[in-house]
Amino acid sequence: MVLTAFSAWAEDKPASSGVKIDAEISPAEITVGDLAIYTVTITHDKSVQTSPPVPNGDFTGFELVDQGTSQKNLKAGKTEHQFWYKLRGDHVGVHIFPGPKVKYKGLQPDIVGEFDSGEVSGPDVQATIRSVLYLDGEPRDIKSIKPIVGAAWPWKKYLLPALAFVLLASLIGFAANWWVKRNLVKPQIPRAPALPPHELALKELERLYAKGYHLKNQNRELYFEFSEIFRRYLGFRFNIPALDWTTEEIGRVLNHHNDLSKAELDGILRILTSTDLVKFAKFEVDSDTAVRLMKSARSLIQKITKTSKPETSTELETVTNTS
Repeated sequence: MVLTAFSAWAEDKPASSGVKIDAEISPAEITVGDLAIYTVTITHDKSVQTSPPVPNGDFTGFELVDQGTSQKNLKAGKTEHQFWYKLRGDHVGVHIFPGPKVKYKGLQPDIVGEFDSGEVSGPDVQATIRSVLYLDGEPRDIKSIKPIVGAAWPWKKYLLPALAFVLLASLIGFAANWWVKRNLVKPQIPRAPALPPHELALKELERLYAKGYHLKNQNRELYFEFSEIFRRYLGFRFNIPALDWTTEEIGRVLNHHNDLSKAELDGILRILTSTDLVKFAKFEVDSDTAVRLMKSARSLIQKITKTSKPETSTELETVTNTS
C-alpha cells in the first residue's frame, strides 16, 4: 500500500492575548507503513498560560507511534511550544485532521490588570494514503505459467506401506487406550487423622490465619491453602474425594445427605464457588473478604458438627469418582 500525505500549513488569526496555532504534517508523500510527523506549534506571550493542544478525532487512517513536546523562547517576549506526534500510515484514503484546540489565559495587552481567556483553534491538515500496488505502475512483464511436464507421482509404490503404517498405528493406539483404562488409578479418600474432621479443620484454619497472608495482601495464596483445608474437611466428613472432585460433583453428592440442611449445603457451595473464582478465574479479592470467608467457613463447620450425626476418627473407605 502507498501512502501520500498532503500536508497543510496554516495560521489562525492571533487571539487578543497573542496566542496563535500552526499545524502541519510531514513528509508530503509516504507509503503505508511509513512514518509521518504531525506537528502543532503554539506561539504566545510569556505572560500567557496555555493548555496542551487537544487534537480532534483519533488520527483516523494512522496509528500513533510516539509523541513529544519542546519549548523555546523567541524574541520580543514570545514563547513557542511545539507538540509532535509520530504517526504510521495504516488505511488507504484521504484523511483530514480537524484543527486542534488550545485554551489560554493571560493579561490583556491593551488594558492594565485585566485578564483575557478563551480558546483558539488551529488549521485543518489533510493527508492522503495510497496503495503500494501503484508505486511502479501496472506490471507489464508477467507471463503465463506453463503446465507441469513430467511423469505422474508413483502412488502405487507407497500405497501398501502407507496402509500398513495406518493399521499398525491404529492397533498401537487401541492397545494403549485399553491399557490406560485398565490401569487407571481411581481417586481415593485419604486416611482420616486421629482428630475428628471438624477439629482438624478448625486447627488448620487457625494456623492459616496465623500465617498472616491477609496482612501481606497475599490473598491468592491464602485462598489456595484455604480451599485445600475446606475440601479436605468435606472429604473426611462426608466420605468423598473432595480434593479431586469439582464443585458441581460435590454438590450433587451432598444434596443426597439427609443430615445436611439446605442452608448448610448452600453455605458449602458458596464457599467452594468463592475459592474457585480466585483459583481458576483469577478473581481479585481484598483481605477483609478473605478473612470473612475463613470466619464463615469456621461457623459453618461448627454448625454442621452440632446438627449432623457424630463424626468418626476412624479410617475412611475408598470412594471412586463416578461422575
